[in-house]
Amino acid sequence: MTLVQLSPPNKTLKGHKLLLTDPRALPKDALERLHASFPDLHVQPFDADATNPWDDVTLALGSSSRLPSIDEAGRLELFQLTMAGADGLIGKPIFDDTKISFCTANGVHGPQISEWVVGTFLAFQHQLPEYLQNQQQGRWKPSKTPADDSVGQRVLSLPRGILGYGSVGRQVARVCKAMGMSVHAYTLHPRRTPSARRDDSYAPPGLGDPG
Repeated sequence: MTLVQLSPPNKTLKGHKLLLTDPRALPKDALERLHASFPDLHVQPFDADATNPWDDVTLALGSSSRLPSIDEAGRLELFQLTMAGADGLIGKPIFDDTKISFCTANGVHGPQISEWVVGTFLAFQHQLPEYLQNQQQGRWKPSKTPADDSVGQRVLSLPRGILGYGSVGRQVARVCKAMGMSVHAYTLHPRRTPSARRDDSYAPPGLGDPG
């Protein structure tokens, strides 16, 4: 039997440096929560004018738009992506030829994308682009296409279908169901049992599959 002495856990992330690669700064409350959890973590925004912005960086947070070279990322251990997937990294040396861990943010985008989906749907159902164009031209003119704002029509005559039922699709379904719509979900492969239909991936608390 061989005994191996492990280093004590670094719960405060002392000695680690987190680089924020996105141009948008983290909200103040997010930074405060980060420092409360890891008080010794050094957080640094990306400085494009720096000689080597990746100097001594061990952790990174952002998209794949600012990836370091292998030489620049000599100490990088983990890159937390803000994207749902990492397919765009395939073929890049920093991804293929290093032991750096890349983590996706799969599951977190449901609220934002569902707002775009439902907002766009409502805009066209109520002819908002046409009315906005009339407003910009100073015209007061009713639309020739009536607004489809009947809950009865949504539920009985026009059930809505969602192609693909992952984390985003499930949150779209939740919002549509709350608006009184009948929703049909279509998946790539049949899911015939309740357990097969359940989504075990991450979703923000209280969101995701309407059940």
